[in-house]
Amino acid sequence: MSKHSRRAREIGGILEVLSNPVRVEILRLLMESPKRYSEIAERVGVSQAGLAHHIKKLESKGLVEHRGEVYGITQLGKNILAVIDNIEIAAVGDLSVITRWGFSLPLKYYVETFLRLHGVVTSGRCSQQKILGMLADELQAEGYSYGYVLQQFVDSFLHWVLAKNHCIYGKNVQSQFTMESYEAINPHALDVLAESGLLDLLASNLIVFSAGWTSGASALYMPYLSPPLLKLVFRRREAFPELVVNARPDLDSGAEKALSMLFLTDSGMPVTYLVDASDNEDFLQRFLSDMVAHLPHSRSMVVVYGWERIRDEITLLLTRLINNGVPLVFTSSDVFPSLRSLAFPRGEAPTLHLGAVTFPMPIVLSQTSIRDTSEFIGKTVQRLEKIVQYLKKQSTRVARILELENTPPVDYVFQISLAGFEGGIILKTPSLRELFSETNNYKRIVIRKILDEYFATSKIQELVGVKVVDTFYTPSSNLSMLIALRFKQHHLDVNPLSPFSFNSRTRSTQDLLELESGIQTVLGGIASILELRVRGLTAIQLKEIISRMQKAGLKQFTVTIVGLHVCNVCGNIVHAKVSRCPRCYSRELSELSRYGLAYVQRDSLDPWALEEVENRVVAQV
Repeated sequence: MSKHSRRAREIGGILEVLSNPVRVEILRLLMESPKRYSEIAERVGVSQAGLAHHIKKLESKGLVEHRGEVYGITQLGKNILAVIDNIEIAAVGDLSVITRWGFSLPLKYYVETFLRLHGVVTSGRCSQQKILGMLADELQAEGYSYGYVLQQFVDSFLHWVLAKNHCIYGKNVQSQFTMESYEAINPHALDVLAESGLLDLLASNLIVFSAGWTSGASALYMPYLSPPLLKLVFRRREAFPELVVNARPDLDSGAEKALSMLFLTDSGMPVTYLVDASDNEDFLQRFLSDMVAHLPHSRSMVVVYGWERIRDEITLLLTRLINNGVPLVFTSSDVFPSLRSLAFPRGEAPTLHLGAVTFPMPIVLSQTSIRDTSEFIGKTVQRLEKIVQYLKKQSTRVARILELENTPPVDYVFQISLAGFEGGIILKTPSLRELFSETNNYKRIVIRKILDEYFATSKIQELVGVKVVDTFYTPSSNLSMLIALRFKQHHLDVNPLSPFSFNSRTRSTQDLLELESGIQTVLGGIASILELRVRGLTAIQLKEIISRMQKAGLKQFTVTIVGLHVCNVCGNIVHAKVSRCPRCYSRELSELSRYGLAYVQRDSLDPWALEEVENRVVAQV
């Protein structure tokens, strides 16, 4: 018998053994870690007698080995399983899922993510392989065998398949991604994306959208406020996903009453308050005192202008808000962020934010087909005209609602975000990692690369009458997930607030100050936000932080308290893990994490975002 025919018989024997899906499932299980015989039988869903037959077959082909009662997968088994995975990807590889997070995932990876986030016990008839096969059959029966399919359709089929197989959900994730309430891409929007030539870029994850595809509006900026207008906004709240209010000192008694109404309601609508500490400190003190008196504010943020010189009484009030989980952003820029990281120009006209497109720079810079990054982004931005026009048209109903209160003509803004820049540069030029210890050289090279790209791609300032704002911070809260799934062999931290990683393994607080000041002194704080994480804060420490930021030339920063917990009954914020809420004595307490600018419950973050957050630098003040 020839050597080739003998090898063919060996391969044929392996394929025959793996024709049984239970044996493939055993290999997948052992890829996680070596396991005892009883655990394998329980997880796979077969009797111990039946498992003996399967294990014997796998061992006969050198795919599995054991030491005592513990079984593990061999290197040959790992290689064969990788081939099987590639075959599965090829089988469903022509179908991508357009997710509600604004990016695309191959069907296999989407199913993997779905099962992981929902805590589904993946064994036996609920194994990932079996669920994926049944889902592909269901989708193909409905005419989805290649191209793109919207997440809402995939989810409905997935829930059906899981229910049919009596699969067990490990946790309720209905509260997942609560701060990013952007609407899923609908079929009409999908057509517009195709017409504009952007659908393929979306499917390739070269762009990510955060937009209100049905309502058109992602947020409303009000330069003034009145009780009738506030009442109108609450009555039509489905049209206003987020409210941004300019709390100005020239407000009349009716406007101040409207602000108090907002404090009292805390009704779940994200609200960002814009205040100017340099304008009228007496008004600011009244405003902050009123806000402190109505704590907690679960979905509110304060943006502070004129922070460079504030008196002690105001510093004390700001400290109380920060310690009670109210996000604060200190800024000197004419463009400021909202709670959901939507960029607004400071102005006198009501402004509707039409959403954002984010370029995940690790993906963009890793594409060998893109020779000139600036040219690619510039051409892509020009194609956005149809999208912006579509969103502006969709927001007509919202604009008309405002006209009922005789408001001035509405302005529009659209955001372009270049996210994860440092990770993309390191991925493209791995040798830069060697310069981490040479702070000055690294800072000079990386900042130059980032600024060159930013200036080259920020030339377009308007699209179809809509102002365009370019930032490094992004409203997309799932980029860590996207990058982790795309670059499994690389660990890249994607910071949603800055082009730089805040990972404590590679940087110190001083490193962050130097890198951020290098960007912000040039751009004036428009595009980036430095986050300073601390474990607790006093008014004296806040004054020291403000002085330090000013000396470093920072134009925009925020302070995060690490280790906060929230009572799920009364909303009280607690600084340490306790068994009961000090206010209402409830045991229902959840740990908070801050991803982007918003505090959210820790268990509502996906694993990749949580890892990025928990690895950030914590400053000593």
